[in-house]
Amino acid sequence: VTDPVPLTTRYQGQNCRKSREKRCLDNASMDRFKPYAFEWYDPEMNAVADTLFTDFNETFHLCIAGYSHSRALVDQLHSWVVDRFNFTNLKVHILQSKYPKEMKTEIVRAANCNISIVGLGQHPASAGQSFPKYYDELQDGILFWKELGVKMAFRKIHYNPLGDIIAQCPPQDGRSPVLIDGYNEIIRSLARKNNITFIDTGSVMDPMWDSASDWCHYKGLEGRMEALYILQEVFRMNKNNIQGWQEPY
Repeated sequence: VTDPVPLTTRYQGQNCRKSREKRCLDNASMDRFKPYAFEWYDPEMNAVADTLFTDFNETFHLCIAGYSHSRALVDQLHSWVVDRFNFTNLKVHILQSKYPKEMKTEIVRAANCNISIVGLGQHPASAGQSFPKYYDELQDGILFWKELGVKMAFRKIHYNPLGDIIAQCPPQDGRSPVLIDGYNEIIRSLARKNNITFIDTGSVMDPMWDSASDWCHYKGLEGRMEALYILQEVFRMNKNNIQGWQEPY
């Protein structure tokens, strides 16, 4: 038995972006995570996955709407779909969008998805978009997609580690944890209002919110576990016919 290892919050000090000063290296070090490991317990997961897509000849299209965080998520999903489960009839695609208002420009591609997982918040938050404007744009996008029969779910927007441009005063980047909390409350409320599934990945991602090695994108084990969690929820939504997935084609 070893003594517990303190897990202090990782952050990037001011003027530390390219510095090799000890204070900068210590505060930004990824070594603090090495003593810890994920433990995944979900006895239903394999049973659901192994029976869900194997009995169909049609191809299912899972789309991820967002920008760079969503691209990283797509990469992680590919590793599960192809390498772990070896599905040949489940394809994962990116619907590249920065702002909720761009849901209207992605409608043609979204209409070809059996379901789209929407995560649009990083760019509005970075630019400091007000809560009322974000609410209105997202509500407009939801209604537009619903009117045209596009099936969707929302995922929780990621926190970003306290990099120098977020933590400085005044910040150059508005993605502070408290602002992301506000955006997620809007997403959750609009999902409830419009009877749309909200996939809350907080149990996986929130404890690891400061672990993105580039101060932004979750490409490590935490991102891999988030992808598995989202995939699990997608499997269950399909199995239980939540929201009436669009038929495969």
